[in-house]
Amino acid sequence: MAKSPLLSTICIAAILLFVYADSLMSNLPVKGGEALPSPQAMATLPVEGGGQVTASLNTLPGSVGVAATPARKTEEETENEDPMIPPFKASVDERMEWFRRKLPELEILKSDQLSEKFHGRVLELFNNNCSAQYFMVWLSTAQSFGPREFLAVDSLFSTSPDGCLLILSSSLDTPKGYRVLKPLLDRGFNVLAVTPDVPFLVKNTPAEAWLDELKSGNMDPGSVPLFNHLSDLIRLAVLYKYGGVYLDTDFIFLKDLSGLRNAIGAQSINQVTKKWARLNGAVMIFDIHHPVLLEFLQEYATTFNGNRWGHNGPYLVSRVMERLRDNPEYSNITVYPPKAFYPVDWIKIAKLFKKPETEADSKWTEDTVADISSESYVVHLWNKRSRELKIEEGSVMARLIAEHWGHINPAVTFGLLLARKLSLTRAVFYMIMQCLGAVCGSAVVKSFQKTQYERLGGGANTISSGYSTTSGLGAEIIGTFVLVYTVFSATDAKRHARDSHVPILAPLPIGFAVFLVHLATIPITGTGINPARSLGTALIYNNDQAWDDHWIFWVGPFVGAALAALYHQTVIRAIPFKSK
Repeated sequence: MAKSPLLSTICIAAILLFVYADSLMSNLPVKGGEALPSPQAMATLPVEGGGQVTASLNTLPGSVGVAATPARKTEEETENEDPMIPPFKASVDERMEWFRRKLPELEILKSDQLSEKFHGRVLELFNNNCSAQYFMVWLSTAQSFGPREFLAVDSLFSTSPDGCLLILSSSLDTPKGYRVLKPLLDRGFNVLAVTPDVPFLVKNTPAEAWLDELKSGNMDPGSVPLFNHLSDLIRLAVLYKYGGVYLDTDFIFLKDLSGLRNAIGAQSINQVTKKWARLNGAVMIFDIHHPVLLEFLQEYATTFNGNRWGHNGPYLVSRVMERLRDNPEYSNITVYPPKAFYPVDWIKIAKLFKKPETEADSKWTEDTVADISSESYVVHLWNKRSRELKIEEGSVMARLIAEHWGHINPAVTFGLLLARKLSLTRAVFYMIMQCLGAVCGSAVVKSFQKTQYERLGGGANTISSGYSTTSGLGAEIIGTFVLVYTVFSATDAKRHARDSHVPILAPLPIGFAVFLVHLATIPITGTGINPARSLGTALIYNNDQAWDDHWIFWVGPFVGAALAALYHQTVIRAIPFKSK
């Protein structure tokens, strides 16, 4: 078979047809009324677009197809009633009277049998060799911990799989909460929901006297729901007690935060002075007992105002940091620019959820995804503004989530780097890990199947007899070109906008491309198209023959990937956009 080029010729012809099929099909006219049913029309889930993103973003694991019985609806409606929303337009005296009646119901302000175990349970969680200590606060119901919040937790562990996440929540510290978090626990992640012990958290801090005053019923809780203010307090107190990373539950994680210390993010910049104008406390990273946290708690206790949203949260952080801006005692605090944590302002967040409709939209989507992927650690979704928005297929949000797939091929990673879809640091890290993984995989195969391993030459890539070095190099270039081009085409925002009537899952064309390339190039080179795979087998087999033409399996894939990136970015994406 190695000396018969017939199969290879047929497969290469099929590959070329496959490559150009996307361009040909995209220019075929679609007459009115003949379009295929859109994913939006076919899906019953709340997110438009269909595909993998739909299933993962908009339904909690195990929740699809579960009908709500009348009894279940009643239970959920009762649970969703918030007892701490003050009477509308009540006077101060009326509100305080109402609050005094509600005080006995406020379990969160007391230490009980469950909350008194808080400290021990926290220490038990953080005794798991955590790469970082993460905190979230959830004072709403377990039922309202939906797909958006689950996505935040899931993406956190995608960037920091060895981190430990503590969710301070009495509603999730229940059997229902356990069911919500079980998919993460089943994957071995260190996540724990714990009923907070607020009196313990504020003990021996400036906020202790404030809590005592509140519990006495002699303080106006304000017109803003009290749980909002308690969330602001708990995040400051838990960071002071334990140190680590606090985050709101409306983030998408793109990079590991565990390497940051004593950091906070700017929400906006003064365009004249180029210094921060406003900070935000949705992301805070501080060492245990950091003095600035005491300053925050002091400010909270002395300036509390329950009638102004944000006064005890983001505005508080800005006020304190403004006073301490030039104080050398706090010079170890880093204020990151908006792109680090808040790359999109809350006013413009809706655009990130919309699929591109025009060529200009498509270009904006590509540029935004590239900028955020390279410069941002997390993306704040501003839930107050975006909670009801649907994540449409091909949008920036869908792309950010979908494009943080597992990278297992240095050639594909290199192509994405050239197309500005990955940062240089991330690309180099991926390539190193890919090569290490390939070496480990080859070693495992050798240890379990030594006889077959030696008989088959360790699976090392070599040029088959009857083929020249030029033929081998050409096969690797063409094969990798097909693979990387298919990856670009299958995940292209412009294709999503142009061909939204055709529901396609990206893994299908990518997998088919790999299949065709293998059919065509196995007789020639054994199919490399992945430098990590070629390196792993060569290192473990370590035979002279495995190294003779090894350079081909690096040069060929990298040249093919570069050509695919160039072709897709400068030729295919230059085809005029035809909106329906």
